[in-house]
Amino acid sequence: MRIERLKRWQWCIIGVIVGSALASINLAMLPKDEPGNQVVGPMVFEEQLRDHVDPSRRHVYKIENVKIHPPSAIPVPGEREMQTSYITYDLYLALKTDPKHAEPLPRQMILEQHTPRDKSMAGSLDGLSMRDYLDRVNAAMEKLDKAKHPKATTFTYKFAWIETPKGAYPVYGLGGLVVIGLIWPTIIQLLVSAGFGSGTAGDDEFNLAKYKSRPEPTKAKAIVSDQDRDQLAQLEAELEAKLKEGALSETGDVPVRTAKPVAAPVTVLSAGPLEAPKEEAKARTQPKGYGADQGDYYPTEVHGKKKA
Repeated sequence: MRIERLKRWQWCIIGVIVGSALASINLAMLPKDEPGNQVVGPMVFEEQLRDHVDPSRRHVYKIENVKIHPPSAIPVPGEREMQTSYITYDLYLALKTDPKHAEPLPRQMILEQHTPRDKSMAGSLDGLSMRDYLDRVNAAMEKLDKAKHPKATTFTYKFAWIETPKGAYPVYGLGGLVVIGLIWPTIIQLLVSAGFGSGTAGDDEFNLAKYKSRPEPTKAKAIVSDQDRDQLAQLEAELEAKLKEGALSETGDVPVRTAKPVAAPVTVLSAGPLEAPKEEAKARTQPKGYGADQGDYYPTEVHGKKKA
């Protein structure tokens, strides 16, 4: 089956199926491991926001792309995994050789990466959601003493809703519908119109779409003129006259006339009388006897003894 023969609604169905498959693959690959990614705790994240200092004592240029991710299987201390939400952000560290330039480094923050003795700007972290934690940190940033923390600023964050099933399947399905169901058939039609992919051998083979039902044409009624009627009557009269005269010849033009009967010659018989005398017939006929002996079970001819 040639792809240019697929209808647009069939391409739409294929696009939705392909988009849903891609959504399933992406959800199964979460969380994504980025090269150079480093997992930190909430205390390190707050220090970077408040004082712009990294634990490596390098100057933090800025923090961008703060994003909340839905719960996933994340490894936590103790060599185990737990289903929890996490934060990713890009940390720009100033280079020692050139403080005016910075290099971005990916970071990942998990609330479970803390100890009971740690004091967070958000207060107690037990049972706190990631969204509530970021809101509390932002509120604490506004209340800080600018003299002690001159670089402390608030930040904005986003929620990675594309990583949830409710967000991934509709988005990827709609993308497949638009790309494969609408754009791709249009490109194929343009290519076919330009002469690509058509006119090959077997293109018209088994193509029943070109055989469409058509209404039967109306038969025109025969129109007989008066002249045709006169000619027909004349031919019938001639044929009737010839039939009265006799049988037609092979060509149907010359009638065959019957010949006069010729008398047959009288044959002279030279033989003797037709009937022999009765006396000679009786003499020639010998009497026969049947069933003369008692031992005969059915009639047989009895031959008598010849007299000497």
